[in-house]
Amino acid sequence: MKLVRHLARLIIALVVLAGAGSETFAQHRAIAVAAAEPALGVNVLRDDGRVISFTMLDEVEGPVLIPGLERIVAITPRMALREDGVVLTWEPSCDGTGAPAASCDFFENTHEVRGLHDVVAISEANRLRLALDRNGAVWGWGNDEDGLISGLPPLDRQKKHKARIVEKPTRIPLPVPMAKISAGYVQAGAIDRDGHVWTWGGDRFPADKAQGERFVLPNGLVAIRVDGLSTAASLDMSSSPYVLTKAGEIWRWGGFEGATGNVDTSMPIRVSGVDEATAVSQGNNFVAILTKDGSVLYIGSAPDDRNFASSPKPRATRPLPAAIAISGAARIMNNGAAVHFLVHRPGVPKSLDLGQ
Repeated sequence: MKLVRHLARLIIALVVLAGAGSETFAQHRAIAVAAAEPALGVNVLRDDGRVISFTMLDEVEGPVLIPGLERIVAITPRMALREDGVVLTWEPSCDGTGAPAASCDFFENTHEVRGLHDVVAISEANRLRLALDRNGAVWGWGNDEDGLISGLPPLDRQKKHKARIVEKPTRIPLPVPMAKISAGYVQAGAIDRDGHVWTWGGDRFPADKAQGERFVLPNGLVAIRVDGLSTAASLDMSSSPYVLTKAGEIWRWGGFEGATGNVDTSMPIRVSGVDEATAVSQGNNFVAILTKDGSVLYIGSAPDDRNFASSPKPRATRPLPAAIAISGAARIMNNGAAVHFLVHRPGVPKSLDLGQ
């Protein structure tokens, strides 16, 4: 009888502890998401200001809390912006060594980027890093093979050459203060405080340059204020130029596959079939467009549908819960959950455990 009473008390205690634990260690919500190439996976900014990372997504590794990151307000695949305007970054230990990604320490030597102050936005693509400070100045460092920081001619990718790296943040002398930034592989872009879109670089593929007024900068770069766009809200230059206007329209220019074949235009054209867009993001062979009702449209090969053929027109795939943010093949749902669609297995969603 005593044993029964002891067991009953133990069960009651466990129930109470379980209840208390569920209240104290509630699941975190995702605030922002940054998707990178498959080996780097996805970083998720949680509601507690910590950053949790998922690497080697097809092998389902993670989550890992990135050390040294607290009070974070914005993220990219290899950078984080702290609430006091400080930028932090990290490099995988195997970078440049040829070692397999599985052997990497992805978050070795997380450190502050010196020479930056009062930063309000960050962006990166192809290891080119950009930062925007509160005065509207744009700073660049990292990979400069296309001269997007220095203004030097692009390096010939067909020849062996030493990497061109800008070690310290260097101001890019754009003509006016900026409000948004986007790094790219061959071009970079920004939106000024009046909503005009600016681009610079693109010398590797001149046909992809936009039409607009040209400004020669002190370092030799040529900045273009793009014609033919209404007030811009955001832009993604990571692969091709895509602009979201405050009217909820998506515009693009350069070379791309159109509904009737390849298109090559320096004048921005509107992406048809898209209304009330709220975000645009590019991934591996696709463009994702988030709309006001939480649905996601894709141009190209949709990562959330294994049976969906590549299409030059924006198209919804199978119905999914409403999303509130997107980055490549990752998205945040309206309940704060984060999901990523595996690049090599389209249609297979991976729910990202944000920890407790």
